[in-house]
Amino acid sequence: MKKLLLVLLTAFTLNGYAQIGSSVSQPATIDFNGGKYQGFVTEYNATEDVVAESISELLGGKNVKSKNINGFKVYRNILVSSIDPTSTVDVFVKTERKSRKEKDQTVAYVIATKPNEIPDSKIKSSGGIASAIGVTEVKPGGNLLNILSPTIELKKYNINVNAKLEEIAKAEKKLKGLQDDQSSTEKKISDLQQKLADLKKEQEQKAAEISTLRQELDAMQNNKPSGLL
Repeated sequence: MKKLLLVLLTAFTLNGYAQIGSSVSQPATIDFNGGKYQGFVTEYNATEDVVAESISELLGGKNVKSKNINGFKVYRNILVSSIDPTSTVDVFVKTERKSRKEKDQTVAYVIATKPNEIPDSKIKSSGGIASAIGVTEVKPGGNLLNILSPTIELKKYNINVNAKLEEIAKAEKKLKGLQDDQSSTEKKISDLQQKLADLKKEQEQKAAEISTLRQELDAMQNNKPSGLL
């Protein structure tokens, strides 16, 4: 029974790669540039950019050069301790979203071989069968995908933390703006209140002045010289 399950697991492929439900790499036949090669495939609960960046960092990041060939990032003659700690290898990596709806699920493919056994140019042989001849599969290539999960989880954690920090920063900026608006409005109100008080005082002064003038007028009228019309 165990042997039957193992055979079914190894043989279960669709569109050239194994269907899996965990972050443990599985052997698969992978199409690259017209050829078919033995490699590994893994599915991650993360967006494609997170998975691609995590793989790039494990392979040396900006310090290691790569080239893009038909959807794969190709690393030539590099030392990858998780694959082979003593000899350099060529590594071919592809990441893609699992489906349009599953944007947070990513499938990653890895082919690892001895240097320069797979050419950059497209294979023109029928069905790509000849491309596999003379290609030495580096079987620990799947280790690269197996050790990737902690890196991905840490990156997702950092992204979530940074997003929350940015959200807090935006909220604090908004609060500061509201506080500044309040201070500005309170000052305007204070200035208006002072202006209102000044206007009331000026009105009282003007009313008193008018009252005095009217009293003076009344006095003048009461002292009108006799004989004048």
